[in-house]
Amino acid sequence: MSNEPNEQAGPAAARAKWVTCCFAVFALLGIARSYHRLDIAWPQIIFYWLLVWNDFYSIGYFSSFLPPNKISQRLIDGGLLIAHVLLVFCFSTPLYFQSLMALLFSQATLKYAYELPWVVSPERLYRKIKIDALGTVGCVVAIIGMLFGYVRLVAIAWTVLFAAASVYVILLRPLYLDTRKGVPDSRRYAGKDYPG
Repeated sequence: MSNEPNEQAGPAAARAKWVTCCFAVFALLGIARSYHRLDIAWPQIIFYWLLVWNDFYSIGYFSSFLPPNKISQRLIDGGLLIAHVLLVFCFSTPLYFQSLMALLFSQATLKYAYELPWVVSPERLYRKIKIDALGTVGCVVAIIGMLFGYVRLVAIAWTVLFAAASVYVILLRPLYLDTRKGVPDSRRYAGKDYPG
């Protein structure tokens, strides 16, 4: 497998920085909005920052070889953006926050599942889909636990689990390659007719 430079790697890295900076600003606005309820909001705030950390690497890696500017992907990305914005208004309402997170994870699962037929050797894409699907399941379990009255306990436990999973996926067993070195040819977008 070669590591030839990928022409999309530079723009993908720039896009990752720009998008995560925007999400960070949203997070700060959300913290300011929920400042009077930090005793309830802090697990959701930490969860959101972990999400932004994941977003940085995910956008930087997958945008470097998935085909850009497709209508279907733009629609899904728009939905993901809206979910990110709405999350900051739910820091002090854990149940609503986890409901939106379940929606976000399920949207991300669909986004990458849609790309499977069009990517050569999609091993990492499969892994990303499994991770996002597990995130959806985790959020649903968290919602059920909260509905049974264990709101604070579930919020803290799920945040700790998500933190551990993030460290594993980003640092211990990296899912995302360093796009500054280019994306291996076998990970690139296949030369097929892509439906918009």
